[in-house]
Amino acid sequence: MSREPKAWACAPPGPSTATPSAPRSPAPTTCSRISTRSSASSSGRTPLRPSGPVALALLALLCVPASAIRVERLPLPALAKVRGVVPAAPAFEAVAAEEAIVWFDASVSTAQRTALIAGIGGRIIQEQPAYGWVHVGLAAGSSVSDGLTALRSAPGVLRAEPNRVYAAVRAPNDPFFASQYHFNKIDAPAAWEFEVGTSCLTTIAIIDTGIEGTHPDLQAKLASLAHQECVTPGCAPDAPVAACEHGTAVAGLAAAATDNGSQVAGLSWGSQLLSMRVFDTADCNSDCGDKAGQSCATSDARIVDALAFLGNLQNTAAYGRIVANMSLGCLPGFGCAACSVPLQTVIDAALAKGIVIVAAAGNDGPGDDTMNVPASCPGVIPIGATDINDAVASFSSRGSDLANNGLSAPGDGLTSTSLGGTTKGGLRGTSFASPLVSAAAALVLSAKPTATVNGSTNEVKNILRGTADNVGGGANACGAGRLNAFRALRYTVKGTLAGFDGEAKPIAFPNPFRVSQAGLVSFAVPPSLQGSGVKIKIYALDGQLVREITGLIWDGKNIDGGLVASGTYVFQVSSSGGRGRGRLAVIR
Repeated sequence: MSREPKAWACAPPGPSTATPSAPRSPAPTTCSRISTRSSASSSGRTPLRPSGPVALALLALLCVPASAIRVERLPLPALAKVRGVVPAAPAFEAVAAEEAIVWFDASVSTAQRTALIAGIGGRIIQEQPAYGWVHVGLAAGSSVSDGLTALRSAPGVLRAEPNRVYAAVRAPNDPFFASQYHFNKIDAPAAWEFEVGTSCLTTIAIIDTGIEGTHPDLQAKLASLAHQECVTPGCAPDAPVAACEHGTAVAGLAAAATDNGSQVAGLSWGSQLLSMRVFDTADCNSDCGDKAGQSCATSDARIVDALAFLGNLQNTAAYGRIVANMSLGCLPGFGCAACSVPLQTVIDAALAKGIVIVAAAGNDGPGDDTMNVPASCPGVIPIGATDINDAVASFSSRGSDLANNGLSAPGDGLTSTSLGGTTKGGLRGTSFASPLVSAAAALVLSAKPTATVNGSTNEVKNILRGTADNVGGGANACGAGRLNAFRALRYTVKGTLAGFDGEAKPIAFPNPFRVSQAGLVSFAVPPSLQGSGVKIKIYALDGQLVREITGLIWDGKNIDGGLVASGTYVFQVSSSGGRGRGRLAVIR
C-alpha cells in the first residue's frame, strides 16, 4: 500500500521520567458491610432498604478487597446540572462511601495533616503532592456529608470534595448489526492510504475495565507496561486480566491487530495499546454488571492516578505521543455533577504535557443537556454516537459541550474483540464511538507528531472537528459532525481540504488482498460516487472481465467460481453518481 510522504519527522522524545514500581502485594482483605446508602446530615441520614433476596445480598457481611468501591448517595448542590432534568425530589450523585479528597494550605505539615484527619477518625489513603491534594478515608460508618462538613471547618483545609464514582458507559446489546460497517462510514480505507499509525510511535491508553492481554487480536499490540491497575492508590503492574468485557471491546475498536487475517480490524494499525484498569475485578461480572453486593464502578481518585501515570510516559521513547480514551460516565440512576476539581486538575496537567484525552459523551439521550463526566470536562474531546444510517443514536447524550468541543462516530451495532479470545457483535453505546475517535487522533499524531493538543490551538481536536462530515441532527446532538478519518488524515498530511482528486477514488481493503488470510476484500465508495445501482467490475490487466458484483464484498473468485490467480487487477465502480477506478493486488 502506497501512502503520501510526509514532511514531519518524529519528534525526538525526551528522557524517560517513568519509574514503574515493582508489583505490589495484593490488597489486604477486610470484612466490610456492603451497601448503597444515602448521605445527608447525621440526624437525617436514611439508608436505602432493599427487601427480599436483594436485601440479603446487599446487607450480608462480606469479605471483600479493601479497594472495592462502596457507593453512597450524596445530594447534589441545588444549582448542579442534573443531565437536563429538573427533579421533583432532591437529586443525588454517586460518591465513594467513607472517602473524600482534600486540599490543605501549604503551611500545614504532613504531621499536622495526619493528626487533623485522625482527629475526625479518618486516615490518609494517598497523597498527590504534584497536584496538591490528599485522598482521605473517613471514619468507619460516617456519611460523606458529615465528613465533608468536618473537613471544611477544620483549620488549614482549603477545599474538600467527595470522591465521585463512575461506570463503564453501557447500552443494551442488539446482535442484529454484527458488522464493521463503521470503516466505510468514516472512510477508513482511504485514510489508510495516508497513514496506518506506523510513521511515528503512538500509544492509546484505555482507561477502563482492563484489556484481556491474551486475546489473539490484542496481545501483540500491547506496550511494554501493557497492564497497569489503578484500583488501589497509585498504579502498579497488573496481570493481563479484565474486570469485565467493556475495556477489551473498546481496545479492539481502537487498535486491534489489522491486516493479519484474524477476527476484527482496529482503526489505528500501528498504535500500541496500554491497559489502565480502574475497575476492581472483585466488583464486576463479565458483562460489567454488579457482582452481588458490589458496585462495578470507578472513582475520581482512580482516574486521576491513571492520568497522572500517563503523564510520566508521554513522549518517551517507548510510548511516543499518547491518546487517553475514557469510555466512562456517571452511574445510571444518579445525577451528574460538574467535573470535579481533582479530575480537572490532572486533565489540565495531562493536556499541558501533550496527551490527547477523548471520552464518551454518555448514553442518557435523547434529551438535551445530558452530557456525562468526564466528557464534559474542559479540554476533553467528547464523543457522541451515530448509527448505520448516519443518524444520531437515540441513546447518545446531547449538550453544548458536545457542540462546542466534540464530534460523533459510529457507535450502534459494532463488532469488536471480546473476552475468551472471541469477537462480539451488536455493541451499542458512545463507549464504542469514543475509541474510533481516539484511534483517528493517534493516526493524526503519527502523521504529525508535533500537533498541539492544549488550549485554543488544540490542533488534533480542530483537525478532527474541522474535517467531520455534516450528517445533520444538530450540533448539540452530533457535535461538529461524524468522524471522517480520510479527510482528517488528508488535511494533516496536505494541510488543505481543497483541490485533491483523491475523494473520487474508490478504495479496496485489504490491499494487497491475501486470499488465504483475509478471505474477503471490501470496497469503499467515496461520497462523490455514491448513488443507486452500484456495480463493481473486476478486470485482469489484459482487459478481460473477471467478475461483476453488486455488493461491496468480493471473495476473490472469478465468474466460474474459482479463485483468481495472483496478480494485479483493475476494479471499476459505477453508480448513478458516476464512475471510478482503482487497482488491487491479489496474493494467493
